[in-house]
Amino acid sequence: MNHCLIPVMSYPEIIMQSGKGSYLFDTSGKKYLDFNSGQFCTILGHSNVNLEKKINKANLNLLHTSTGLLSEAVINASLLINTLSGSLNAYSIFLSTGAEVIEFCLRYAKHITKKNGIVCFDCGYHGLSLGAQSITFAGKYATPTVSNVYTIPVANRVFSKRCIDNILFRTDRLLQENEIAAIVVEPVVSVGGMIFLSEYFLHELRCICTKYKVLLIFDECQTGFCRLGEWFAYQKYDVIPDMVATAKGVGLGYPVSLALFNGELIKYMDFSMTHYSSHQNDAFAANIVLAGIDFITKRKILTKVKQKGKYFLKALQRLTEKNKYLLNPRGQGLMLGVNLKEIHGVDSRVIYNVLAQELLENGIIIQGTDRGRVLRFLPDYLITQEDIDFGLHCLSECINGIYKAYDK
Repeated sequence: MNHCLIPVMSYPEIIMQSGKGSYLFDTSGKKYLDFNSGQFCTILGHSNVNLEKKINKANLNLLHTSTGLLSEAVINASLLINTLSGSLNAYSIFLSTGAEVIEFCLRYAKHITKKNGIVCFDCGYHGLSLGAQSITFAGKYATPTVSNVYTIPVANRVFSKRCIDNILFRTDRLLQENEIAAIVVEPVVSVGGMIFLSEYFLHELRCICTKYKVLLIFDECQTGFCRLGEWFAYQKYDVIPDMVATAKGVGLGYPVSLALFNGELIKYMDFSMTHYSSHQNDAFAANIVLAGIDFITKRKILTKVKQKGKYFLKALQRLTEKNKYLLNPRGQGLMLGVNLKEIHGVDSRVIYNVLAQELLENGIIIQGTDRGRVLRFLPDYLITQEDIDFGLHCLSECINGIYKAYDK
């Protein structure tokens, strides 16, 4: 493949040319069912004509102002987000990427609390800028190393209460013995293996944070903006965090992210530390968010996400009953995962890479996580039942063919 891109990763030989709904099309005209909705961003489908017309019309009026000026779109979007945030009573800022919004939250958490410690999961993912990378996989790949980062295990919802209580006890001791500004958690640990957190754990974690005056930050870059069937995951779990970072879906495929601060936090915040970013509170971002909210509300997308999520999970469960190479189907809304059977003596990444290539050749785009042990599904919210069935059937056929070479 001839190009002049910095080779930060490898790419397949195919070149994408267009997209429509749940499908992408390459330069030869071949179509691919996109179980990722881009990088989990095009939640309302590729090239959604109704959305694009609305966004383009608004952006013809105003795209951008200086950081020190506001637009009607930004004001209106902030008020609408506040309403949708419910008990969070959210105050927001519009930014560009997930890593940027995580950095913003970390920066202000330390400023507000006057403490430097950050607690994260041992297998969480939050981005690759230095602060975000310092809490991604416990900062294992962050260079230079960022100090005052502490980790706790993920409290999987399938764990026993005793196991979860042990994690909570360790967390309590950690906060008691160290100067901690915030705990950052993903409600669903995606890169770490599609791990859905225990609701009990999140409620108790909220109590521990309150006890030690530690801020609770929800990283909802994947779960925010209706992915689980509510506007935000904290609403599904009925836990009120202090900060929420959300990206990906909120931008509908455009680079948009949001930080939401609890209204109670705003009351006593010290605003002596300002924040300036070139694309902060852009009308461009606000126009996209407003268009997305309008589309989702008018077409009752929240209900559809719940319905399609239940259908997808049941279909995945039926498939695992028939296919011995797929295990532990799980999901909430349109965020689902399933384990691939591990073969003794074979690196799971090898099997996954062969499977992903085979699926791509058969017109299915999918991603693995947890070093190839888990497949994750984050399709667009408009995906049809027929496409779900087609994709899973193709998945099963490809898996059966590939595993015959390894499972001897």
